[in-house]
Amino acid sequence: MKKICFQSSNYVKNECFSSDYGRDNFIYFISNLKPYFLKYGFDIATHDINSPESSDIILRLGFEKGLQLGPKNKSYLIALESPHFDPAAIATKNHGHFQKIFTNNDDLIDNKKYFKVNYAYDIPKLIPKQFKTKKLCCVLAGNKSAHHPNELYTKRVAIIRWFEDHHPRDLDLYGIGWDQYRFGHSFIGRILNKPKIFRKKKLFPSYRGIASNKFILMQNYKFSICYENIQGQNGYITEKIFDCFFAGCVPVYWGAKNIGSHIPHDCFIDKRNFKSFEDLYLFMNSMSSNEYLSYLKRIEIFLNSEAVKPFSAAFFAETIIREINFDTRDVRKK
Repeated sequence: MKKICFQSSNYVKNECFSSDYGRDNFIYFISNLKPYFLKYGFDIATHDINSPESSDIILRLGFEKGLQLGPKNKSYLIALESPHFDPAAIATKNHGHFQKIFTNNDDLIDNKKYFKVNYAYDIPKLIPKQFKTKKLCCVLAGNKSAHHPNELYTKRVAIIRWFEDHHPRDLDLYGIGWDQYRFGHSFIGRILNKPKIFRKKKLFPSYRGIASNKFILMQNYKFSICYENIQGQNGYITEKIFDCFFAGCVPVYWGAKNIGSHIPHDCFIDKRNFKSFEDLYLFMNSMSSNEYLSYLKRIEIFLNSEAVKPFSAAFFAETIIREINFDTRDVRKK
């Protein structure tokens, strides 16, 4: 059985391959890798168990500094993060270290070196479908910042503040960091953010605390302000919109420029279609029960269609295994 080193500083002791690891099933697509690899004769384990030196394949999650680079002919990269979070993984100058790249960046896909994968999920067939008992809108996100021209952190804050000023009863805010002042994402800002003495309270009036379970919480809302951390990158679609879908909550989406190429436009509200927050609010607040439930029905149809398969954990695993298996067979033939 060939050994695969799963290389990421975030995951050790094979904990990421446990079905109950992490909040809200966030890394299901990672934990799901192990049974798929075993099926094809690969033993995948975190880098502290299967070291890079002793492994036949190195599968690296992100381009983190401080992690050992292996030989190109046995190294593969999973690059899913946004440019501001993991710029080294996005930079093509670093891709020469790897045999193949698995990425959600549509602009790179050539099915030779770059292969399409997404953040992926255990996709339900049925979703909750309610209307009358729900509050209008929520935001579930961390209070973060980024020094990037396409960041949406400040845009998220802008719509939260607008609701607080104009319709304070119609939006509830959840996540970490909203009850503490932040100095920004610059080098000096990150230093000042660390000492608690500087972290004076700056409570958002709409803040309701940290969500213990996103799925259960979001079922109580008709809509969720669903902004990615950046906008404009083709194919960069994260768990944010799927969290909404699975909870039966209609997302107000802003992020991937080509979102409609991957998810039907009639399954979400596209923030880009509204000139003002007031226009968006009126659209949401005046939506009838029939129109709202039609959104949920279309979401459920999408979740049962062929179009959703690229977002399934099975597709994620099978794409990676197919390419690694193809390459290792080529090596044996040579």
